[in-house]
Amino acid sequence: PDLLDNCIRKELNFSAPRVMCVLDPLKVTLTNYEGAESLDAPYWPHDIPREGTRAVPFSGSLLIERSDFEEHPPKGFRRLSPGAYVRLRHAYIIRCDEVIRGESGDVIELRCTYFPETQSGTAAPGPKARGTVHWVNANTSIRAEVRLYDRLFLDEVPGDDFIDALNPASRAVYPGARIEPSVRGDAADMRYQFTRLGYFWRDPSDSQPDVPVFCRITALRDSWAKTAARRRGKPAGNRITASTGRAEKQRGRTVRATSCGSGDPEAAIQAVPGADAFLAEAKLHGDHDAVTTWMVQQLLPALGGKDLGAAPIKPAQLAEITVLVQNGTLSTHQGRRVLRRILAEGGSVGEAASRTTRESVLDPEALGRMIEDLVARYPDKAAAYRNGKAGLLNFFVGQIMKGTSGKAAPELARKLLRARLES
Repeated sequence: PDLLDNCIRKELNFSAPRVMCVLDPLKVTLTNYEGAESLDAPYWPHDIPREGTRAVPFSGSLLIERSDFEEHPPKGFRRLSPGAYVRLRHAYIIRCDEVIRGESGDVIELRCTYFPETQSGTAAPGPKARGTVHWVNANTSIRAEVRLYDRLFLDEVPGDDFIDALNPASRAVYPGARIEPSVRGDAADMRYQFTRLGYFWRDPSDSQPDVPVFCRITALRDSWAKTAARRRGKPAGNRITASTGRAEKQRGRTVRATSCGSGDPEAAIQAVPGADAFLAEAKLHGDHDAVTTWMVQQLLPALGGKDLGAAPIKPAQLAEITVLVQNGTLSTHQGRRVLRRILAEGGSVGEAASRTTRESVLDPEALGRMIEDLVARYPDKAAAYRNGKAGLLNFFVGQIMKGTSGKAAPELARKLLRARLES
C-alpha cells in the first residue's frame, strides 16, 4: 500500500493542477484594502516542468483555515496570531491587528492590515512574514463539501478484536468548505492538488451543480509510518517497509522529500545540525514553501552530509535562487546549476546566474530551428493550437526543455513558440 500511494502521488503531481481550498473557514477582513483585483497564480509547483496559470480573485474579505490562527500560539507556530505577519499565498503579507469574537466567545473574524508593496513575486522591501497560509476570496469562492479519507485501521494488522483498531479519523467530512472559483467549468474527471491538503477528485454521484463534492485520493505525504511507530511504542526512525516488512534504521540519514510528497521534510531538516536556523533565516527572504522545498530537495542532498555551517552559501542566497526560479528568470534546471556552482566556487547568486544563463541555449536562431522541427514533427498539435487549444503551448515548451536538457530559457522559448504557432 505504501508503494502504491507513492506511485499515485508521483503521477498526480504531474497531472493534477494546484488550487486553494479552505476546509474550516475563518473570516479575515483587510481594513485598509478597497476594491477587488485578480491575481495570477501558477497551476504547477516550480519544480514541475509544466506551465499554466489561473486567475484568483482577491478582495478585502477573505477566508483562511481556522487552524492557521492561534490567539496564544505555541512555540514554533508560524501562522497567524495577534501582531504576527504572514504571507497570503500568491498574494500579499498581512498583519493581524484585532480579534473579533461572537456571542459564544468563539473567534469569528480577524481584522488585518495588508501591505501592498509585498505582492508575491516582487522583491520590494516590506515586513518579513513568519509563514505562508492559503486562502480564498469570501465573495467569489464556491461552497463545497470535502471528504478526507485515511486508513481504516490504526494497527497494520488488526487482531480478532478489530473493532478496537478502527481509525476514528478514517473519514472526515467538511460540508462548509470553500474553494476558489477556477474549478468552475472544469471537466468532471479533473484531479486537483489542494494546497497543503492532498490530491482530490470530484465525486460524480454526490456532487451538485452549485455544491461540488471532493474526495481525497491521497495526502501530500504519508505520515502513517510515524503514527504506526508511536502506536507500537518504537521511535519513528524504525520504519517498516512495505516491500520487505522489516524494520530499517534510518541512522540519522537525511530523508529526501520529493515534490510528490514522499519523505518527511521536518525529519530531513532536523537530521542536519544547524539546518533549522539556516531555514528560518532563509524564509525571511523568500516564499516559505519554495525555500523549504529547495532546502530539502536540492541543498541538503547536494551537501552530501557535509556540515551546513561550513558551506559557502548563505540563507539569503538560497532564497534568492528560489525567487529567480519563481519569477521565470531561471528555469529549475538552471537554478540547480547556480546552487551547485555556489557550493563549489562561492560568489554571489547574480554572478553564478549570469554565467549559467550565458551557457544556456539562449540563441534565438538555434531555438528557432528547434521550433521548426517540432512544428513539422507535430503538425496536428500545431493545428489544434491554432484552433483554440492554447494549452498545447505548454506541450511544445516541454519538448524544447526536454530536448535541451532544461538548458533553454523558458520565457524566450515560449515567446518564440507563440509567434511561430500563431503565424
